[in-house]
Amino acid sequence: MEKVNVVFNWIGANMFLIIIAAILALILIVTILRFMEKPRTEQIDTFKKWLLYAVCEAEKNLGTKTGELKLMAVYEAAVKTFPWVKIFITFEQFKEYVDDALDEMKVLLDTNTSVKEYIEGETKPPEEGVNE
Repeated sequence: MEKVNVVFNWIGANMFLIIIAAILALILIVTILRFMEKPRTEQIDTFKKWLLYAVCEAEKNLGTKTGELKLMAVYEAAVKTFPWVKIFITFEQFKEYVDDALDEMKVLLDTNTSVKEYIEGETKPPEEGVNE
């Protein structure tokens, strides 16, 4: 009987954390289910849009002439964000998707100065006292 009281006391003391964990788990489950309900082509399109972001971040953080390193950084981030990548997409297919994202990034760099400044680190912080 004492063990039951200990359990109930622990639940009572941690009720807030239990509720928060349950809400976060529910949000995660709903997000996964909504994503899985999308048609496969829409899932891949969503993934490819995310890959463009990941490739841009890798380019910004690792710079040029680090292709394999950037590929592995993007792959690691993809597997963390989309765990199903490891199961449903071969590494060769993943590399093709990354190559497509790189091509799209190059077009963005040529056509969008804001993206170019962001990736190449040319964006300067605002001067002190200047309101934007």
